[in-house]
Amino acid sequence: MIATVLIVFGSWTTRTVGALRSGMTSIDTLWYHLPAAVRFAQDGRLTGVPPQDADSITAFYPLTSSVFHAVGLLLFDSDLISVFVNLGWFAVVLLCAAQIGARFGVGPSAVLAVTILLGAPAFVETQSAGALTDVSGMALLLMAVAIMLGAPWGQLTLGRAVPVGLALGLATGMKFSFLFPAGAIALGSALSAPKCRRPLTAAVTAGAALVSGGYWFLRNIRATGSPLPTLALDIGPVRLPHVPSTLGLPLQAPIEVMDLGETWWEYLLPGLRDA
Repeated sequence: MIATVLIVFGSWTTRTVGALRSGMTSIDTLWYHLPAAVRFAQDGRLTGVPPQDADSITAFYPLTSSVFHAVGLLLFDSDLISVFVNLGWFAVVLLCAAQIGARFGVGPSAVLAVTILLGAPAFVETQSAGALTDVSGMALLLMAVAIMLGAPWGQLTLGRAVPVGLALGLATGMKFSFLFPAGAIALGSALSAPKCRRPLTAAVTAGAALVSGGYWFLRNIRATGSPLPTLALDIGPVRLPHVPSTLGLPLQAPIEVMDLGETWWEYLLPGLRDA
């Protein structure tokens, strides 16, 4: 376990050193995560839905991570701290995995499992030395599970339900796709409470999550009438407003373009060579 952690942590720190020399280069970092942080730091407010770029979709993304980076910008007048933020989340992932595994007597194995995931090429390329939010959301979800499992099954107290909800809310504020696993963990939190307190535990967990992560979704409702305006949500007779992409680019299945010669020569083969 220790050897694997050192190897993977080394690959993350190598990219961190590179970012200190030449800056962060991951696409989403430069596309909207840090530009939003800069705007928060300059304007001093989080309200409104200003456009991030030529497309309207990114303007409605939850941006809790950008708030963290904005604090670093204000403290140091540069994005220096942003280079190291995900290394901190890396450590939180390992600590929470150790806590969860220890609950079942397999702490080192649990740490080894998440370390292998953190060492996947796609994870190293996108999460280290950047402002992307997959590792932060992963850390917060594991934190909620670790807090929940700290109590014996069937004995979860309201005092534990509050930090569980706060962690889940922060995770959904990092990236709206974390809504689904956060909902599953919240359900598990309610079931972990004594039967007589399960409805109250569910309400407390949901309330705490709303406090820590609901702002961006309430902002979207105020602006568009939908908490997730980037998605076309049709639930039975309920149809929520949808904000389409302003770029209007059609999406094609890969099979539809495989027979186009220019696709091979201009995109696929050069891309394979570069990769």
